[in-house]
Amino acid sequence: MSRSSYHKNISIIILSIIIISCTPQQPKKTYVITQQTEQKNTTYIQTTEFPYEKFNLTKTQNYELEEKFRNIVEESYEETYKIFGINFNYSLIPEGVIYPYSDITIKCITDSKNLQTEQFKKNCNYFFTQIKNRLTKIKGAP
Repeated sequence: MSRSSYHKNISIIILSIIIISCTPQQPKKTYVITQQTEQKNTTYIQTTEFPYEKFNLTKTQNYELEEKFRNIVEESYEETYKIFGINFNYSLIPEGVIYPYSDITIKCITDSKNLQTEQFKKNCNYFFTQIKNRLTKIKGAP
C-alpha cells in the first residue's frame, strides 16, 4: 500500500469517527419538579412530562427568520391564552448541532393542577399548531 493511499484511508477513518461522534442525541422527555413538604429536609420528586415540539428553522444563521420566529411564538402564545384561558408558559431550547438555532424545541409548561387535564393538552396542541402554520407561511411551502 502506498504512503498516500495509507494517509487517505486514515483520513477517511478519522472523518468517519468525527461524523459518528457528532450525531445529535434525542431530547429527554422527562423533567423533574421538586415540591417541599412540611417535614424537615424532605423533598419529594415528582417526574413530569411536559408536551414539547421541535421546529426546524434554517441550517445557517438568519437573523431575520429568527426574529420572525420569536414574534410567531409570542403571537401564538397570546392567541392561545385568549382562546383557552389556561395559565401556561413555554421555554425555547436551541438544539442545533452546528448552529444552535437551526433546531429549536419548545416546551409547553404549566402548574401541576393543569398538567394532566385534557384542556391543557388541547391548549398545547393549539399553541404548537399555530406556530407550525405561521412558520410554514413565512418559510414557504415545503
